[in-house]
Amino acid sequence: MNSNDVREVVRQSLADLGVPDGSRIVVGLSGGIDSWTLLLSLQELGQDVIAAHLNHGQRAEAAQQAEMLGAECERRGIPFVPGQADVPRLSQDQGIGLEEGGRWARYEFFERVAMAMQADFIATGHTRDDRLETVLFHLTRGTGPAGLVGIPRRRGRIIRPLLDIDRNDTREFAKEAGVPIIFDPSNEDLQFARARMRHRVVPELQTIHPGVRRNVARLADLMAEEDALLNGLAAAVLERAEIPLNGDLRFLTLDCEVAFDRIELLREPAALVRRGLILAAQTLGGEFAGDALDQLLEGLFEQERGSFTGREGAVIATWEGRRLHLEDGQVDEPFRYPLVAPGETDSEVFGWTMTVQTATGESPARAARSLDVMVAARAAQGLHFRAVEAGDRMVPLGMEGSRLLSDMLGEAGLTPRARRRIPVVCDLSGPIWVPGVAQSERTRVEGDEPARRLTLAPLSPPGV
Repeated sequence: MNSNDVREVVRQSLADLGVPDGSRIVVGLSGGIDSWTLLLSLQELGQDVIAAHLNHGQRAEAAQQAEMLGAECERRGIPFVPGQADVPRLSQDQGIGLEEGGRWARYEFFERVAMAMQADFIATGHTRDDRLETVLFHLTRGTGPAGLVGIPRRRGRIIRPLLDIDRNDTREFAKEAGVPIIFDPSNEDLQFARARMRHRVVPELQTIHPGVRRNVARLADLMAEEDALLNGLAAAVLERAEIPLNGDLRFLTLDCEVAFDRIELLREPAALVRRGLILAAQTLGGEFAGDALDQLLEGLFEQERGSFTGREGAVIATWEGRRLHLEDGQVDEPFRYPLVAPGETDSEVFGWTMTVQTATGESPARAARSLDVMVAARAAQGLHFRAVEAGDRMVPLGMEGSRLLSDMLGEAGLTPRARRRIPVVCDLSGPIWVPGVAQSERTRVEGDEPARRLTLAPLSPPGV
């Protein structure tokens, strides 16, 4: 494949990926033949490219090499953004290998550059060879259909336009372009699994069938299509079986918990239930996979009651009778913040916004568990919100005796997670309103006295 052919393949790949002409694209530039081929072919096709290079902090010569790459990019009119990471320390702190630590650091860096440069896409120089190696690696480790996709062509704004090009072709392209090539010693170090796969396993497979790269790439594309289809079917299964949580306060825990009708789930094919559990765990920032996923499925089918914790405690599944509950493993810390009064207070952590307004001429009548209340201005001094505390009490509006907030939260049908997250609005004397649960009798608006209107609502996404 000559240079013109490479450019044509990249052009077609961009069209298939839905990348418009003139898009601003952050390109991960390691200085190897693949990343140079990607960067230059995108530039020649008229894309607005930015080269992002991360020094992993593993080689003494890396700083000098970064300067060399920056000079070459400047000569070619390409903006160059360097970065620095201590991958060995990161890997040690996270308890992961150097390869995984480097990968995490690179993508985190690329995302930061893309945000700062207002880029539309992030492009990496993975080739058909990389895809073959990844599929083989997943097979040896144990995988399902998603693992056979290897490296997806697109994930969010991350694109891989070189997946239909072999490494031999990028080598010729970079040689013809006359760019300075940086050789990563780890690519030759057989202590790394990917290097052993590249230098020992793949050559043997080529002797069995010379078209192994193309054939595995075809399999990966087929699996990507089927994976997307099955994910859609599994998502529909989850939607039908979902049990809504926390009523009008559902937005308090959308990011951290979900519940399903276990019996409804188990009426579906096991393959879709398995995939649905994977999707649900991913939305909560965790993972059910491999033998652990099989154990969870077995428990759901055979036990009326049980619990299971996913990898590293990121997701916890509990079930009893018909209800299956999934929750992330994070611990919500107690909180206490002032309220902007009058004005709006946003909680990006918990996904809500609270508004305090001066009210005139409005009827104070509201439903008992409203997210919109009227309180007397005399009881709206020093307004703040905090987490519920042990022993918190309130005389609910229209009642005479005080009650524990913990009891009222339980009667409102809130999950334990929602009870820890709900904002308790207080004045200088204590709680005056628990949204969706109760309002204090001492905040009753009498006659025409000054009042404040308090509302709690889901926080709108940026730009809405």
